[in-house]
Amino acid sequence: MLHNAIVLESYNFTVDQAIRAQEGSQVFYGSEFKHFTLLQELLEHHPHLDSFKNLLQNGATFPFLPLSHEERIKDLIFHKDRGNHKSVSKNINKINNIISEEIQRGFALPLPIEILHHTPNASLALLGCTRIHQQIRRENT
Repeated sequence: MLHNAIVLESYNFTVDQAIRAQEGSQVFYGSEFKHFTLLQELLEHHPHLDSFKNLLQNGATFPFLPLSHEERIKDLIFHKDRGNHKSVSKNINKINNIISEEIQRGFALPLPIEILHHTPNASLALLGCTRIHQQIRRENT
């Protein structure tokens, strides 16, 4: 995680800049998809072709209402103090396996929680195990 923090620091803690600098790697936006030209013939008459192409090439954005700096810091502190859901500690081995797989595939970039205050517009999402509970139920039936 320290390595990731050092890399992110070289981009002024701006995640988007760091990702855009990784073109051609599994970290870059849309890297999990085949090149759009392979889909063009299939989708050339689709009414939302341009939007779909942009989504694959540049990633999705979710326009939330902006938080003030003060509200964001308050939210970060709240979530950091609250910690993950109890289901995480009960299923820590499965959680670690899932997270490791996400990291290996380039879908997750673990960062030390201590750099959150440096990262513009950072948010903290706590972990829970809905997916784990579904897996466990399937394994036990």
